Amino acid sequence: MKQKANKILLFLFVISCFCSLLFLSASAAEEVRSGDFVFTVEGTTATLKEYNGTAADVKIPSKVGTAKVTAIGNEAFWANKTMKSVTIPTTVKVIG
Repeated sequence: MKQKANKILLFLFVISCFCSLLFLSASAAEEVRSGDFVFTVEGTTATLKEYNGTAADVKIPSKVGTAKVTAIGNEAFWANKTMKSVTIPTTVKVIG
């Protein structure tokens, strides 16, 4: 009976360690500033969160470090009063 209880405890311990590793290995999003842009980077993709520049013609980069810019957030240009045009890279698949 004691051997069976030990095996069950060992099994539960192994499962809990495995679950902990999965939780810890999940990539957390981080905020990255690049020039006048603020991005949220998660793994290999980035979302444009904010543009703080004053340029009339804005060109969104296709990459931030090694992460591809794949989305533009809802309020990325919300407070901007000077922008007249924006060039969006082909890597962007989601806007808003």
